[in-house]
Amino acid sequence: MLTSGFDSDEIRFPSTRSGFTLGVGEVKVVSFDGTYLRTAGIRGRVSAEGEGLDSVKVNLSGGEDNANLTMATDSAGHYAFSRLRAGDYVVAISDYGTGDYGFEADSQHVTVALRETATVDFEGIPLRTSSITGLVSVDGVGLQRVRVVLSGTVEARRGRRRTASTTSGVCRRVTTRLRSRASTRTPTPSRRPARM
Repeated sequence: MLTSGFDSDEIRFPSTRSGFTLGVGEVKVVSFDGTYLRTAGIRGRVSAEGEGLDSVKVNLSGGEDNANLTMATDSAGHYAFSRLRAGDYVVAISDYGTGDYGFEADSQHVTVALRETATVDFEGIPLRTSSITGLVSVDGVGLQRVRVVLSGTVEARRGRRRTASTTSGVCRRVTTRLRSRASTRTPTPSRRPARM
């Protein structure tokens, strides 16, 4: 009978008992063949348009022992959980800048067997991809330091963004998830045209 000398959280034996009869002068070899339980793994990458995202929080939950593990992605967006038991798990990501990146799903279910490593990737898209460029001018001459106000729906909330024209009258604003209702308004010029 096996009773000690092994960690039951790490190794499982189909049986810890063996019955036999031993006669006088006989030698009997009794073997117990166990299985290491923590041989599974889950790894993957969190990226947007092929570029890995650094420091994204990755949470792993589930399995036979109800694991709840958390780690952050490395500089290339990779993560890896090892020494897992076989079973069903949920991999979830967070802290990736929800205003900067969008993912079709931020959690996935996966099943791993003993001695298996599953790959669970998350591929997102960058959301800050719009920009507005314009020129504030009078009679073709650019005005400088004119305030330009951008109004519209930004990231599902109404808001305004301000920028100022440069010395040549050019104004530019990189926006965040600009929706189609956005418009620009230029206040009535109150400054003299820029000198050439």
